[in-house]
Amino acid sequence: MSFYAYIHCKPDGTPFYVGKGDETRVSFKKRYHNRHHMNILNKYGDDKILVGKMECSTEDIAFDLERGLIKRLRKMGVGIVNLTEGGDGTKGAVRSPEARARMAAAKIGNQWNVGRKYSLATKIKKSRSLGGSAVECEKDGIVLRFPTISEACKSLGLDLPNVVNHMNRKVRRRSRGIKGWQIRRVSE
Repeated sequence: MSFYAYIHCKPDGTPFYVGKGDETRVSFKKRYHNRHHMNILNKYGDDKILVGKMECSTEDIAFDLERGLIKRLRKMGVGIVNLTEGGDGTKGAVRSPEARARMAAAKIGNQWNVGRKYSLATKIKKSRSLGGSAVECEKDGIVLRFPTISEACKSLGLDLPNVVNHMNRKVRRRSRGIKGWQIRRVSE
């Protein structure tokens, strides 16, 4: 396998990024983890970005060359967007089965908010922080008051998007999904 140190340059030839990788990584220009790199790509278009590559006999030499190029360009005052000093890749890292199991468990266990049930007090607090208010629902002389629109919809079996659209209209006309209820915001 061949390893490369490479430089991405703006259309005028000014270097802005130094990297290390194999042939496919050299030709793949998008670096989603680096917003500065992506801003330059978006400004000029990735088809206009110039790529210079230097083949290295070993991965260690490619890492050393990457570090050296980054250091030299920064010393020269070239505004490169690398987030590190280079040479810190993990290609070829061999992880033990225990380490892989820990990483898999962490990925699965990091779903803290999935299926989470909030208390009514928390729902009201979140609604108020987003500009929500209490609502009154009236039908056939019966007036019901709810702390949030979503609570009203849940209790009355109404469709939330239709209710919100109905409440945001300037001209009140019949809406599907509100089943004859007159719904209005009230201040507390």
